Formats: sequence, structure tokens, C-alpha cells
Amino acid sequence: MIVIDDEQGDYPRIDILMLRYKWELEGMKNVKLVDRLPIPLFPLPYLVAMKLMAGGRKDDLDIPDLLRVATEKEIVKIHELAKKVGRDRNLQALLNEIQEQGLREKD
Repeated sequence: MIVIDDEQGDYPRIDILMLRYKWELEGMKNVKLVDRLPIPLFPLPYLVAMKLMAGGRKDDLDIPDLLRVATEKEIVKIHELAKKVGRDRNLQALLNEIQEQGLREKD
């Protein structure tokens, strides 16, 4: 991974990923172009799968935020990819955490 960090803090950090697996290549083929950004965005389900694979603390903290904004279709794909990469238990634990937080907020 290559990280580009703006020392002045005007722009967010950018991670450049090197692809190793077929499912990552599939994600790259489905990148989204956004008018205001100079680079394409990796599809959310594939980004979650990459974060599940990385397994770092920051990744674990990012995943619930990504899951909260995912569409139902994206959630289905996230489950499919998590199973493919052998991280479906990790995903389920994070989903349980989100559900527990939601229940606590309602109290």
C-alpha cells in the first residue's frame, strides 16, 4: 500500500492499494467516478472486504461507519465477499456491534 498524506492538512490521506486477489480486481473494474474527485472510488463492498482482510484497529473502527451507509444491495455483496475472504465471522461481530449500539441509543 502506498499512502499519500498532505502535511498541511488541506486534503484527506489517500491510500493507494496494490491488488493481489481476483475479487480485488473485480472491485477495481467497478470503481465509481465522482465529478469532484480526481480519482475513482473503490466500491463500498470491496472496500469493506479489504478492511476485513487488513484486520487492523483502524480498519475495524472504519467498517461500522461504512456498513451504516451501505445500501441493502451493498450489504448482500459485503456478506458474499466476507465469506469469500474467510472473514464472515468478523463481519457478523461488527454487525452485532452496530445493532447493540443502535439499541443503546434508543434507550
